[in-house]
Amino acid sequence: MSKRRAGRAKARSARGITVGAAVVVAAAVVAAAALAVDSEEPGERSSGGPAPVEHLVQERPFRSVVTLDARIRARQPHPVGPPDAREAEWSVADGTRVAKGTVLGRHVPVTGEKSLADMETELADARRERADRARLLDVDVDQAEENHRKATGEEKVTAGSELVRTRLVAGQELEKLDVQISRLEAKVSAARGRTRTITAPAAGRFVLGTGGGAEVRPEGFETSAAVPPVLMYRLDTPQAARAAAVVKITGGPAEFPCTPVTYRGAEPGEGAGAAPDEGAGGSGTAEGAGTTGGAGTTGGTGTTAGADGAEDAPGISASCAVPSSVRVYAGLVGTMAITVVDLPRATVLDASAIRLAAGEKGLVTVRTADGGTEERAVVLGPTDGLAYVITEGLRPGETVLARSEGQR
Repeated sequence: MSKRRAGRAKARSARGITVGAAVVVAAAVVAAAALAVDSEEPGERSSGGPAPVEHLVQERPFRSVVTLDARIRARQPHPVGPPDAREAEWSVADGTRVAKGTVLGRHVPVTGEKSLADMETELADARRERADRARLLDVDVDQAEENHRKATGEEKVTAGSELVRTRLVAGQELEKLDVQISRLEAKVSAARGRTRTITAPAAGRFVLGTGGGAEVRPEGFETSAAVPPVLMYRLDTPQAARAAAVVKITGGPAEFPCTPVTYRGAEPGEGAGAAPDEGAGGSGTAEGAGTTGGAGTTGGTGTTAGADGAEDAPGISASCAVPSSVRVYAGLVGTMAITVVDLPRATVLDASAIRLAAGEKGLVTVRTADGGTEERAVVLGPTDGLAYVITEGLRPGETVLARSEGQR
């Protein structure tokens, strides 16, 4: 009896060891699984692939501001008139103060060696010659008619023939002079068609140069800043309000509005080699002061580009007139913040979700309602460097996947 009890106790002990071992193994498996889960990097699935970053298409206000390092200088003179002094006919005296838009004269291109004035004189001379010749021919015809009336017999026939000849010669000579006058009139008309009125691009003093050129020298000061060519993409957009800027002078008065903004070297949309606008000028320095003035505000996303003194360097520069109510000095430095775009409502998407295509277009990967994706072309509007305004192709509330590495 004692042997059977001992056998049953031994069997129960063996089963306990087996169950305990199984529990230990199961616990080890669970711990290993938990360790594997904890070891995954954040943002990775259990399969090891990166989870796609998603961006929401938003409808919100959009503002883009380009901020440039700037310098105060005397307002630059505005060259006016043609390079060839012979082609300018000025109607304003040297040193006259003129308002913006004042007619200064006219630009008359020279044709060959003759100016419009020379051709007009030649035409007037031809017309006088024709009138004088017509009077003399009329006398000859009148005399021939008188001889014909007085003649009798055979002399009547001879006088008649002479009258016919006199009239024929007179008509031929006048016709020849009329052709000459017609040709001169055509040349004068063509030259007048190429003539342009020259007006003052700004208020200031009209000054004739020693070499025959002329310029209008405005009074006061302006803020000037270099524009890196790459930033012209920011400025060149149909929605751009490029005429508005706010200037802040280092250590000076409160920031103030400075308008309008003009560009030298190239307007937005033109190449850097384009001809300067009418606000382009030469060089000049001045010291002076006005009175204290007001303030303005800036905001939005900004991009800063350095350019101390860069208005004298080749390339593109922006400038705006300092209000006369603001006291400044030539040589002061500060910043010019140009408001490129200020939209109260726009469809906006993060730039990292857009693959740029030709022209003003892009490609995006849109998350569909069933959890899948689809490729879609979009039309791009202005950008602040971080996001784009989407003018076509997306609706607010849609989800777009960020472009992957290797996608532009």
